[in-house]
Amino acid sequence: ELVAIKTMAVDDALDGPADQQEEEQDGGAEAEGEGEAAEAMARKRSERLVRSLRRRLDDVEMQRSLSHPHIAPVLDVFADGASGLLAFVMPLAHGGSVPRYLSRHRGHLGLGAIAVLVGKMLSAVAHCHEHGILHRDLKLDNFVFATEARDAPLQLIDFGMATRCGPGERLNDDGMWATLVIMAPEMFYEWHAHVVKTGGDVTYGHKADVWAIGVIAYELIYGTL
Repeated sequence: ELVAIKTMAVDDALDGPADQQEEEQDGGAEAEGEGEAAEAMARKRSERLVRSLRRRLDDVEMQRSLSHPHIAPVLDVFADGASGLLAFVMPLAHGGSVPRYLSRHRGHLGLGAIAVLVGKMLSAVAHCHEHGILHRDLKLDNFVFATEARDAPLQLIDFGMATRCGPGERLNDDGMWATLVIMAPEMFYEWHAHVVKTGGDVTYGHKADVWAIGVIAYELIYGTL
């Protein structure tokens, strides 16, 4: 069986206000004693790298934990804490993404075929939700076909923006940047900022993924957004 190996570099970006404050303190300390400050900064950046690597591993493990005919399986994972490199192995999707499938089969599908595709997508998303996982980046490019045949199995990939979210649970964060034309309005970063300024509160849950599937269905039917 042919496989695809995806490799990513895990950065040591600041996690949030606490890390930003640490960075500012490190800068002040560096001005007083460059040697000790440099060692402290290197140590803290190493700690942030480890945290970032753990987050990425959790993303992969979410996908790896799911066993469903319409979710691409993760066969193995490799991580190098020293270099910050993470690699994982999946079966090679010979058919490519849905847009590639559409171009190969000359554009629009019939409504019956679209209904079948969307049903498979909903089945995959429902399985994620049943296991407490919110994908948050559903789009045509993140559904791939195992082969080039018209009846090829469809599989969901790319859990890089997924998060833990149990049934009925609501997430309350600062919003996020994803695929803007598809993501649910309550997830949009600037909407969060606007509501917070007016003293409001924004939460979202599993329905955010359902919204995205609705947009995908529209795109499949009309060929554009």
